[in-house]
Amino acid sequence: RPNIFGPLPGSIYDIVHTSLKYRKMAHTLEDITLLILAEDFGVKHENLLSSDIRKGFVLKFDEKINIDFDKLSDRIHEKISENIPVSYLNEDHIQIGDRVIECNGPRFHVKNTSEIEEFFLVKKFMKDPKSNAYCLIGLIGNGVENLENRNTLYFLKRKS
Repeated sequence: RPNIFGPLPGSIYDIVHTSLKYRKMAHTLEDITLLILAEDFGVKHENLLSSDIRKGFVLKFDEKINIDFDKLSDRIHEKISENIPVSYLNEDHIQIGDRVIECNGPRFHVKNTSEIEEFFLVKKFMKDPKSNAYCLIGLIGNGVENLENRNTLYFLKRKS
């Protein structure tokens, strides 16, 4: 929070402006991941929490789900490479290609999957010691799984 020691408004603007492209990529990837989990793996997202982290996203599950992380990663990369348009539909939905999906941040996406850079999936669940949830993590970056400094920003309960 700003105080007499900073950050100054200009500094806040620079931080937000610099991170915006990554936040849009991560949010779009989160929705693509949920779509693939539902369609390809039969994973429902009732009572699922989602979160933004620095240059990434987290999906928290109450129970460990049985998924093939390599297959999930491959499917996400396939979707990215298809250069699919992404658009706002209404306050509760976006459109990814010809698919309409629920979204808790419909105005906060890249316009096309071709804008997504250097995505990688952490290929194991991370256990959250506070909630005992199993976390599926997707990151934007150079492939280094540096999770120590990825501050969680907030959690949202996903609509079922």
